[in-house]
Amino acid sequence: MKSLRSEKDFKTAWSAMKPEQQKAVLKDCGDTTLNKSHAEFCAMAKKMGG
Repeated sequence: MKSLRSEKDFKTAWSAMKPEQQKAVLKDCGDTTLNKSHAEFCAMAKKMGG
């Protein structure tokens, strides 16, 4: 990923996802290694859904 989209775009995409997909993203962001390499994305995901 080159850069994170705006919060508005992220929220639109997050809202379009099925609840089980959102849970999977949040679960993946719970992994320390993945969270470290995608910190900005995971922070936004946690803000939207967790």
